[in-house]
Amino acid sequence: LRCVEWLSRSDLSTRRGHAGPPEQTPEAQCQGHSEFDYALVPHNGTWETNDSVVLREAQVFNIPAITRVIGTESQGKTVQQLPAQSSFVEVEPAGVVISSIKRSNDGSGLLVRVYNPSSEAVNVRIRLHDAFNQAYKTNLLEERQDEIASPDTKSIAVSLQTGEIATFLFVRA
Repeated sequence: LRCVEWLSRSDLSTRRGHAGPPEQTPEAQCQGHSEFDYALVPHNGTWETNDSVVLREAQVFNIPAITRVIGTESQGKTVQQLPAQSSFVEVEPAGVVISSIKRSNDGSGLLVRVYNPSSEAVNVRIRLHDAFNQAYKTNLLEERQDEIASPDTKSIAVSLQTGEIATFLFVRA
């Protein structure tokens, strides 16, 4: 919300002189009706404690999940559906955030981008619903950087430094 007419004025009782250029900006007036949504999450400790409950609640509040039933009929036969409760991609620990899931630009696999907002490095497990044959760490151009060895065909284990953002490509044969 911005309701200013001047970037800086010298006649304010709270400050002497200008705080910036004395430019008039009448188009910066954003007066009118505004609505805001906010949420409070009572918790002990910092936002990082209690299994990152504050971060999870903030994500649910800001980006509500949209779900779809997966399964179709083909020539009168029902194709297998996912169970009532399932995850397409899971990340542990809970404090690590999935910021993007998409098909790679070249169609070779699935890209999952995660970041670590905590103040400590973490060991992360990324688990997919479907099996994959190879996993790579990529850059933002989706260029493969490092192949990641996987103990099974559905998950990888990686380490993320504090504040690190990382993108992983999962390729099926």
